[in-house]
Amino acid sequence: MNEIPVSDLSKKCWPIKVEAFWIIELRHKVLRPGLPLETARFEGDELPSTFHFALEYPVPPIETANTVCCVSFMLNPFRGETAYQLRGMATDPEHQKKGFGSVLLEVAESVVAKTGIQLFWCNARIVAVPFYKKHGWQVVGDVFEIKGVGQHYVMTKKL
Repeated sequence: MNEIPVSDLSKKCWPIKVEAFWIIELRHKVLRPGLPLETARFEGDELPSTFHFALEYPVPPIETANTVCCVSFMLNPFRGETAYQLRGMATDPEHQKKGFGSVLLEVAESVVAKTGIQLFWCNARIVAVPFYKKHGWQVVGDVFEIKGVGQHYVMTKKL
C-alpha cells in the first residue's frame, strides 16, 4: 500500500458535500462495528449548520464510484468559543493509508472555514492522532475513554 501524493490522488477522487444518510453506513462499518447502526447517527447530523462530506473513488461516473471516506463538521462550542467539531471521520479499511483522508480533510476544512469560524476541535482516537497532527491539529488534554468506543484525545486546529 503506497500513499499516493495528494496532488495526484485528488485527480482520481471526488470530494463532495452530502446529506448525513449518505455516510452512515461507512461511519458504522469503520467507527461502530458490532454496535447497532443507530450508533453511527450523531446528535446534530440533521442541523442546517452541520456539514457532511464524502470522498468518492474513482472519479465519476457516479455508478462506478464508491464512498471511501467521510467526515462531518458540527457547530459546537469549544471551551466557550464558537467552533466546529469534526466528527465521524472514517476511511474504508481497504483505502486507509493511501491519502484519501488527507484529501477529504483538506477540502472539508477549507469549505467549513468559509463560514468565518476559525476554530475546529475533535475527540480523536489514539490511532488517529498522528494523522491529525500531520494536518496541523494539536492535542490539548489528557487521554480519556469514550465508553464502547475507546481512548481519545481532544485536539484543536485554529486557522
